[in-house]
Amino acid sequence: MVSADEWHARALAHRQRGDDTQAEAACREALREDPRHRQTVGLLADLHISKGRYGKGAAVLEQALSAGLDDTELHHDLGKVYTVMDRLEEARLAFAVAVELDSANVRALNNLAAIYARTSNVGRAIEVLEKVHQLDPDYVVGLHSLGLSYAENGEYDKAADLLNRVVELAPDHVGARYQLGLLHHNQARYEAAAASLEAALSIDSTSAAVHFELGKTYHELGRRQQALRHLTRATELDSTSVDAFYRLGQIWARLGEEDLADAAFAAFRRWRQRARENPRLWRQIRYHKQALTVDPGSERAHYALARMFSKQGWSGAAIQQYRWTVQTNPRFLEAWRRLGKLCLEERRPEEAATAFEQIVRRSPSDLSSWNYLGVAYTAAGRLGDALATFEQALGLAPRSVSLHFNMGNTQHKRGQLGKALASYRQAMQLDPENSRIRESVERLEREVADAK
Repeated sequence: MVSADEWHARALAHRQRGDDTQAEAACREALREDPRHRQTVGLLADLHISKGRYGKGAAVLEQALSAGLDDTELHHDLGKVYTVMDRLEEARLAFAVAVELDSANVRALNNLAAIYARTSNVGRAIEVLEKVHQLDPDYVVGLHSLGLSYAENGEYDKAADLLNRVVELAPDHVGARYQLGLLHHNQARYEAAAASLEAALSIDSTSAAVHFELGKTYHELGRRQQALRHLTRATELDSTSVDAFYRLGQIWARLGEEDLADAAFAAFRRWRQRARENPRLWRQIRYHKQALTVDPGSERAHYALARMFSKQGWSGAAIQQYRWTVQTNPRFLEAWRRLGKLCLEERRPEEAATAFEQIVRRSPSDLSSWNYLGVAYTAAGRLGDALATFEQALGLAPRSVSLHFNMGNTQHKRGQLGKALASYRQAMQLDPENSRIRESVERLEREVADAK
């Protein structure tokens, strides 16, 4: 009999190899042996959350609480999931319980304050964050949050002092430099704003928010070409950037570039309309974008945005965010898989092939990805690579209907009619009720007969 500890160790090993499917299966076995196995609860919840399956992640944590687990970190983790799901009152309660169980839990206090700030109770947020500051004066996350809250409350000097302290403690903190840039901009200190924002970009040049604010700042300074460059870059990094498109439209119009202005305003109107149609969704999008201003390398924020955009059918924006996700974490196989499938749907087979290559390299037993890789090679016209891929995959699963069928499709494209017919017939033998396969067999039989 395998113990919960052993199943947990197996789950960790699977995850380290990038095989999250097997990791989840091992976690479930561990919890079957011991529903209160704390490390497994955390791991399984994280596996779901890291893939954007927030409801399932919350359910794992809720079930653990029902099973009798009751520690501050469990409530804290549940509060974080509720926050992402925009269930803010439940998040507040979860963080409050975490603090009740451990009044010195600065992370729970910080996140509780964030809920107050998001629900327009900035005064209460400041009160909680001052407590965090008393508990740990050098806690960078708390200092940053307190600086943001004072800025929102119009207390700019206090905000600047706190954010400058963050920069002293963490010189590479992009979020603090970005927020200092905003403070300077709001006080019409545009040169100082530009300096702070340029410093942020020197640390991470991929932040759409920083490029947008820098574009605004250079526009105020009358440096239109620099403004255009940064605003354009903001829309390249974030194709849903409503405000950046609007600013671009304004500048192009003033320069007499009517076509460019019309294109920018059209994009602005398109995204503004989508925001008005689904304000709850847009609040969630803003939440994750805000997270990226604090941590531009947050794979979870990029992945969450990608999932949201994909569900809305915004394929270009989704692909963009999936790319950032896997660039941040190349071992994130589910993100590679979703990127590959979306690229196939959008007829971008070379990009799809690259995604599935990454998966089979790290998880050679992933039969579905081998199949998709062969399909991507075929769509890209790389028929030799496709056939080699299907042959390798059939060595793993000789009775796979889809592999035999897709092998037949590739052989057909290559003009190997006899081999294609044999592959189709093999697929039909394995799945005789499949009408699509039967039609392919009959069509190819006619084609072969006509060729004689």
